[in-house]
Amino acid sequence: MGFLLSTRRAAAVFGLVFVLIALVVGQGVASPSPTPAKRSSTRPARPARQGKTHLPRLTAQEQRRWEKRLVALAAEKRRKRSGQTPDRSGAPVRPRKPEWVWPEGPYRPMRFSQRPLQIRGLDPIRRRDPETGGTGVIRSTTFTPPASMLGFTPQEPTVANSGDVFFCTGNLFAGVSSDGGRNWSVVNPGTIFGTNAAGPVCCDQIVRYLPDYDRFVWIIQYQTNAGSEENAYRIAYASPRDVVAGNWAWVDYTSAGLGQGGRFLDFPDLAFGNAYAYFSFNVFPDDNGSFSVGSALARIPLSGFSSGDFSGSRVFSNPSGFTLRIAQNTGSDAHFFSTVNTSTVRIFNWPEFSDDVSQRDVGVASFRNSGYSSQTPADGSGNQYNWLGSANQRALGCARVRGQVWMAWNCAKDPGNGKPNSYVRLTVVNESDWSVALERDYFSDNYASAYPALVVCQGGVDSSPEPRTKM
Repeated sequence: MGFLLSTRRAAAVFGLVFVLIALVVGQGVASPSPTPAKRSSTRPARPARQGKTHLPRLTAQEQRRWEKRLVALAAEKRRKRSGQTPDRSGAPVRPRKPEWVWPEGPYRPMRFSQRPLQIRGLDPIRRRDPETGGTGVIRSTTFTPPASMLGFTPQEPTVANSGDVFFCTGNLFAGVSSDGGRNWSVVNPGTIFGTNAAGPVCCDQIVRYLPDYDRFVWIIQYQTNAGSEENAYRIAYASPRDVVAGNWAWVDYTSAGLGQGGRFLDFPDLAFGNAYAYFSFNVFPDDNGSFSVGSALARIPLSGFSSGDFSGSRVFSNPSGFTLRIAQNTGSDAHFFSTVNTSTVRIFNWPEFSDDVSQRDVGVASFRNSGYSSQTPADGSGNQYNWLGSANQRALGCARVRGQVWMAWNCAKDPGNGKPNSYVRLTVVNESDWSVALERDYFSDNYASAYPALVVCQGGVDSSPEPRTKM
């Protein structure tokens, strides 16, 4: 199991710093029975169109025009989500309006021992953790996109690899490496396809590698079309060789095709099962910073990444919950979860042979959901930025391994309980009886931690000096 989270020294460190922690499942402790499962039905999902990349050659003037457009788009997006007018001084926009409100849940105590996570700058760490079996921290190489592609903060990067071929994404950028991450080339998601699925490229890109089909799978989110509140996702796919060459095939899914006609879709996630790929998204009535009207999850056949036939796709709508996070390594029974309140998570199960989705609520130790803050140092203009200004308790990391569902999300600082900075909660639930096997808070006196992600290690994890991981 791999565990990825962003950390920054509170009021002292700025930049994209990622810490990868390798974990293995330890012994669990039984917890009270969760609520009984409920069932919901799904509906068909319809692809809008398909195609292959055309590789236009941009003139220098066209490239400058594209970069200027990206900067303007990012500024307008921040203004809409914050509900405020642009700051002429150039100071960062204040936190955006709430997208969802989580109620306070019943108090539940933490029943597992906790201790601070020791993070010493970027120095590699080797330490044992008796609860999880072993912990190691490593750091990776650096890819620096052009400043014109860094309009949204946080950048929300993802990365996938097959051998020495690496592909990474952020909100507005992408990059490819063919030598194990030593050297990177910038990929322009706004021009590589020669056409857009809807309006311009918006944000929230995701990339994963699908080993059984030898395909990189890349989700790109687009803005709304003019005069419409609907947008679209492009799911592009390519072999490692074609990724390096810039040759992608793709299929588009619009809001209407996903059963969300007239609505704006945001914040996708992607995971693979045995026969299907799953991608989730939040649903909004428009793209003007409105309150969310729920979330949804689409299921598309993996065989489509070889044949190009995506018939049989279906979508599950969840109007009563915000952000569904799909378990990596989900197998033949797709598991995904959302946070219900400050002491409850909801776990969903969608078997590949069924069109029905079941759900059950599981109680977890109480945590706080207000007080996310961590200031960056002043930039050259004297401005500081609260990089946790958009943080909340939405579901963020999920994986399925050895009969357990692992889940992770942000928690707000809790000084009264020895947690002076925002931190990450990890909860492990047994599938056999849906009891809580482990809860661990990753917190530090000196650093704020947030935005976790979970991956399942290829080949497992052992106690060797270098934990074996696969991202």
